[in-house]
Order: sequence, then structure tokens, then C-alpha cells
Amino acid sequence: MVSLQDLDVREMDHVIDIFRKVRKELRIAMPKDGKTVRFTGTQVRANHSVESVNPLMA
Repeated sequence: MVSLQDLDVREMDHVIDIFRKVRKELRIAMPKDGKTVRFTGTQVRANHSVESVNPLMA
């Protein structure tokens, strides 16, 4: 889990690059369904047992 505040575009791009590098090094594939946001236990209970979502699908 990460919380980012007060970042400009350059800094945010740097953080994204770090995540991409680590995922590549650890061979962690992105989910094919795009469900990259995982809920906490409380959020799962509040969302009828849904454990993860695709943040780009509205």
C-alpha cells in the first residue's frame, strides 16, 4: 500500500518507473482483467465480497 501526496508529474513518473522495474524484476504480471486495486478486509465486506477492482472501469 502506498500513499503519495504533493508530487509533481516528474516525481510521479519516477514512482511509476520504480513500480514497473520491481514488477519486471520479480516477474509479477499485471492481471489480465485489469483488477489492480485490492481492497482491505473492511472494504471487501462493504463491497459484497469483491476483493479487487479495475480502477479504469467506471
